[in-house]
Amino acid sequence: MRVRRKNAATKTRLWFSRHENRRLVVTALRGAGWFFLSVAVLWGTVHLPVISVNSVHIDDRTLTDQDLRSEVFSFVTDLLEGYAYGVKGSTRYFFKRDEVAAMVAERFPGIGSVTITRKFFNRWVITSSGRTTFGTVCSRGDCYLIDPYGIVFDQTTLPAGTAITIDGDIRVGETLFGKSGDEKADFSKVVGTVQFLDSIDVAVDEVALKRDSRVVRIRLAGGIGVVIDASESLYDTTRALYVVFREVFSHPRRQGVVSVDVRNPLSILYEKQQ
Repeated sequence: MRVRRKNAATKTRLWFSRHENRRLVVTALRGAGWFFLSVAVLWGTVHLPVISVNSVHIDDRTLTDQDLRSEVFSFVTDLLEGYAYGVKGSTRYFFKRDEVAAMVAERFPGIGSVTITRKFFNRWVITSSGRTTFGTVCSRGDCYLIDPYGIVFDQTTLPAGTAITIDGDIRVGETLFGKSGDEKADFSKVVGTVQFLDSIDVAVDEVALKRDSRVVRIRLAGGIGVVIDASESLYDTTRALYVVFREVFSHPRRQGVVSVDVRNPLSILYEKQQ
């Protein structure tokens, strides 16, 4: 009877050697690394704020005025054309979306805030939101609407919100306060003061400003004048006014006060009727 010997070369291998295991793990890790790197590069390319753009669209649902849409489109395309690069027949642009949005908002103050989003892959869509009206500012017979940041955005013949007067001419797109770097923040303190007075049932009749000064004179419906400094903290100013209207004016000795000066919130000054 013949006995077959098993050939060692024909045995089935059920595991790899330690060296082969290490080589397979390294290969798998390299493959996974390249995969995630490719995904990250693709995602970054799509979402970077700076990327080439070759088409611009205006969202007509948020910007319904056809003439204004055309002006915005022409402004953006002309802006991008000035920074064009590429080969003949293939013009591409390289710009930050937030910078272009800020330029559009500054150029067209009547359309409010501007947002630019990108649709895959190199298409810009411009949307806008309406501007909130805080009040009406008048000077030399001309009246304009202003937003809560003190930006003049449209001429009007109908009063709206808080009545404001200011010296000198007014132009659409300008900020009511002079250029100091913080004029929008300072004007927001004026807005906060008016809103605070309204919250404690003190009606504001008129707000008077000077272009290059942060001293603001508020005339109340009852005839009393309030003087504030928009450079001061809104919290300190409103706290001082709370003391004035909730504690001091209720005292009989304060009858006849015609003006209250809280430019220094820690030292309130009163002016009585002579």
